Amino acid sequence: MRIGILLRIFAGLPVVALFSQVQAQQVGWYLGAGVGMNDTGAFNQAGFNDDTLCYPAFVCDGAPAGYRWFYDLEPDSGMALEFSAGRAWNDWRAEVALARLDNGIDQRFTGIEFLNGNPVRFIEQDDYRISTRASAGNLLIHSLAFNIYRDFAAAGGWTPYLGAGIGAARAELTELYFEERYTCISEACQGRPRGEFDSLQLADLSDTVHTAQIFAGADYDIADELKLGLKLAWRHVDEFSAVYSYLEHAPPSKSNTNSFGNTSHWSLIVELKRFFE
Repeated sequence: MRIGILLRIFAGLPVVALFSQVQAQQVGWYLGAGVGMNDTGAFNQAGFNDDTLCYPAFVCDGAPAGYRWFYDLEPDSGMALEFSAGRAWNDWRAEVALARLDNGIDQRFTGIEFLNGNPVRFIEQDDYRISTRASAGNLLIHSLAFNIYRDFAAAGGWTPYLGAGIGAARAELTELYFEERYTCISEACQGRPRGEFDSLQLADLSDTVHTAQIFAGADYDIADELKLGLKLAWRHVDEFSAVYSYLEHAPPSKSNTNSFGNTSHWSLIVELKRFFE
């Protein structure tokens, strides 16, 4: 079941909270752990380098200053984990939480231009056979956040709540892969340096950025000191960027910079809390 369907189930939680007439009275320290699923919205990738080569099939007016490229990234549904330690007093809770989100990524090339913003124009050529492969692995988000919750008592042992928090996140896109090979297939390019235009990169790109989140959920009392519940969370993670060197490139040791747009994450987690007086 997609999280979008589950959102409708939890849409009534704020209403229950607002109209609840009895406040929750749980007091004490607690530890929490949860596991669930998360959906991440599509985002974009933009990269650039200062490569001065004019590649076969490109129309160049002199040596370029560099290139800029663009991809759309579509995440798959993935796993969400969360661990927390906090303090409850009456109808409020404050906690420090560690979260991990993991989504596989489908990458789709959308365009390339020169570094000055001019579009790259292509011509047909019969000197080289060109093969290009690009892919991405997983989007990993590891966050440390400070969260505040407002609990509302309800009948039947259920305690709905609302919350919000801010923190820092380590955002990483793993196994970012790019390979382009030029194979000479005519006499015109015979004798030129082998691999003159080839590129190869395989990198895990990461950065530390800000994150913010809001929550809605409900806990059920399964024992005097144990609560089991469902938590719906929305997280915003700021855009991140990283610089990495090519494994192969001409000229050697060139690097490039890739930036990844803001991401939004919906997660639904089954969470167990253990309270201590």
